[in-house]
Amino acid sequence: MNNKNSLPTSLNNKALTAMLIILMAFGVAYTFFFTTSPFFTETESSDSGNFLLIGKYWEEGLPPYTRLFDNKGPLLLFLNRLGYMLTGTRYGLCFIEAVFLSATLYFTYQLLRKGFSRVISLFLLFFIALRFGTINYGGNSAEEYCLPFLTASFLFIEKWSEKREEGDNNIPGYYTFCWGLTFGVCWLTRVTNAVGLCVALLVISASLISRRDWHSLLRGSLLFLAGGACVIIPAYLYFVWTGTFAQMWYATIICNIEYVFHSPNDPLTPSRVLLQCFHFRDTTIIIFISLLCLVCSKDHRRTIGLWLLVSSVSLLWFISSKGFLHYGIISLPLIPISFLALKQLSACKPQQGVRYTVLLLFVIFLSGIVVSAGKTYFTGIGYRERTFNPPLRKMKVITAGLPKDYKQKFIAYNCPADWYLYENICPYYPYFSLQDFSDFSPRLSSMILQSFQKGDAEWILVRGEAMIIRPVLKEHYHAVRRYDNLTLYRRN
Repeated sequence: MNNKNSLPTSLNNKALTAMLIILMAFGVAYTFFFTTSPFFTETESSDSGNFLLIGKYWEEGLPPYTRLFDNKGPLLLFLNRLGYMLTGTRYGLCFIEAVFLSATLYFTYQLLRKGFSRVISLFLLFFIALRFGTINYGGNSAEEYCLPFLTASFLFIEKWSEKREEGDNNIPGYYTFCWGLTFGVCWLTRVTNAVGLCVALLVISASLISRRDWHSLLRGSLLFLAGGACVIIPAYLYFVWTGTFAQMWYATIICNIEYVFHSPNDPLTPSRVLLQCFHFRDTTIIIFISLLCLVCSKDHRRTIGLWLLVSSVSLLWFISSKGFLHYGIISLPLIPISFLALKQLSACKPQQGVRYTVLLLFVIFLSGIVVSAGKTYFTGIGYRERTFNPPLRKMKVITAGLPKDYKQKFIAYNCPADWYLYENICPYYPYFSLQDFSDFSPRLSSMILQSFQKGDAEWILVRGEAMIIRPVLKEHYHAVRRYDNLTLYRRN
């Protein structure tokens, strides 16, 4: 009788948990992702505006990379296109983001359940969801769409490492397939999103080699390649079929390599390193927790050492790459893992001093998340909403009263993509936003200059100095209006 009653209760608990996870995801997405949420209008969209613009016009038949250029992967741009396919507006993407976040939180919950009760896991999950909304500022970043796959992969790595501690070295085939699938998703968004995953996989490979388990290594490698091929091959076949593969390859691979090797790099001073450690404080705290667990406990040392290596290499990448805050999204799956480590430390070391230290770390971590989320919403997002996007407002002032058909041959230079997005303007040239940022690449700068030399745009709106196209402006255009740091040029 008890067994019959327990099954419906279990199903009801799972359904309620799923509903709460979905509510968390949609609540965070529609509250914090101001570049795609319907509750915000004409906010500054930054990089998200580029992706949305390309997705919008890809849906209308203009291919990415050839007609509209960006150096991010095709999966990211396709999801932006899918958002416009769903609703015809940028708001469709917010729904997609909420679905991806739901999947992320589900796998995060599965990680937490390895050490906590259902109620405590949901409680901690709420804070992790808040942290995601804070780091993923504005939404629609290249990292967030990898996160469900990364979290699932880290869940499987955690399970494998725990079994290894118990003497079971078997790696289920679906683990390695998932890792390959995750790498493929990262490859099609931003390949550096796979930094932590690659470090963990190197450790796993080294473990197999040290035991001379060649069969598992070969089998795992083949399944890894199969997982990656599931997403990479269809994407690449599409660009081969449309005749745009060369442009896609240059934009997503070659251009990013040029950026790594040729962009200006500030020296790594001690103050800058400390600032970046605070900037990516989630990863820094995870490193500290891992070190604390290694010092205070002899249990699960190999598992903790694995995550210490993953988080340390990730932080080194963030610091050396001058990473933006949203780069740290890829470390979010390590937060529940650090919670599990603290729980294990508390269980292994029942002394009051250790327990108080663990409790203090929990309080500091969770309080910091709440403060950061509040600051982001009320002084970050709130400011952008209250001031009605100052750059966009300036562009509206300088273009007021232009002929109605000016949008047909219009291009903005060194301006964000907001103007095109909110005024329904299709950029006249492929290189449509923050063009002088491309000066790290002589090849890309030459491509930008050639597009302006060969084109016949009637209007060019320039913010600040136009370094790359200065000869074109001098020879073929004259300034007709100036406002603040904006200059509007018209063709002679």
